[in-house]
Amino acid sequence: MAGVIGFCATALERAVTLISEGDIKVEDILASATSRGKVIIKLPKVLNKITGKETSAPYMFSRDLWDKANTGYMKSIKKKNKNFVETIVEMARSALNESTAADAAISHSSDDDCAFL
Repeated sequence: MAGVIGFCATALERAVTLISEGDIKVEDILASATSRGKVIIKLPKVLNKITGKETSAPYMFSRDLWDKANTGYMKSIKKKNKNFVETIVEMARSALNESTAADAAISHSSDDDCAFL
């Protein structure tokens, strides 16, 4: 379980880092959502000095870039007791259920313009 929670924490850190450093904008991501709910995230590109081509590699979620953070989270979680891990999992399940219920409650024929943001 430590691996799963560690991976989620690392992915969340990555997302917050990209947003806080201005590499991606939440508004652009939300605007890219398709009618099926699929979101397209376009990472910035930088010039690779060796190949002379543009690449998104420095912004990708890779082992080379995020292994240290992931390992740190896993070590930290493994130090916690079983109740801590169970509480984290229950909190995540509760948040997922609330989010899913809220999404289902939104009517696509709603008169509320804010429901379609």
